[in-house]
Amino acid sequence: MRIPEIIYLQQLAWTPSPVVAGVEVKYFANAPDQTPDDMMILKIEVGNNIRWHVHEKATEVNYVLQGHSRLRYAENENSPSAYEHDLEPGMAFIIPAELWHSFINLGDETALFFSLHISKEAQGGD
Repeated sequence: MRIPEIIYLQQLAWTPSPVVAGVEVKYFANAPDQTPDDMMILKIEVGNNIRWHVHEKATEVNYVLQGHSRLRYAENENSPSAYEHDLEPGMAFIIPAELWHSFINLGDETALFFSLHISKEAQGGD
């Protein structure tokens, strides 16, 4: 019989993001043969941001736990116009694969997100 894996997030250490300077994460995940591909709590300190980036092979699903931030997104990195949406606790949003995006912490407290990256393969896509 399979059993649930219980994870105490307060016991997981914050680690520097391997791709974004100044951003820390707490990674946790299901068994390797299950989806989503990865799960994390993401922390953006006051005055910091997550630079423009794209997930070519994964959809990103987020839930805002704490803080006020701004999501910016565009069709490509060099798009002359970007769209913006302000985020607050209790909001969820989904960023499709191949959509360029960034986050800016607008508030006076740390922004925290629960974040999932689900590969196209896990979704039954290419």
